[in-house]
Amino acid sequence: FEWGGGVFASSARDLARLGQLMLDGGTHQGRALLPADWVRRRGQPVAIAPFYGRLVWLNRDGRSFPAASREAGFMVGAGGHLVWMEPAHDAVIVLRWLDPVAWPAVMASIRSALSAT
Repeated sequence: FEWGGGVFASSARDLARLGQLMLDGGTHQGRALLPADWVRRRGQPVAIAPFYGRLVWLNRDGRSFPAASREAGFMVGAGGHLVWMEPAHDAVIVLRWLDPVAWPAVMASIRSALSAT
């Protein structure tokens, strides 16, 4: 665990691929790219910050990201970048250059669209 280590990706597609890799337990086309145990543990809170896992923000209490499920994970980056990994819908949503003030409304609209399908 390295506080503030982060991930660098140059496109929304790269971020979505990384999010999908997490949803798929660290595998891609049947090949393990990340240790399954690490991927599982990334969704567990670290001792010093119960709202944070390994490289992901957690929503276990439902308050950080009210529109998301409590199982959802988030990669949050500078400049309003957000990768929402939503296991309840097997979905990865990437928001870029969006003011974090707008996140709740946008996420509520996305949740509504996901729930309608």
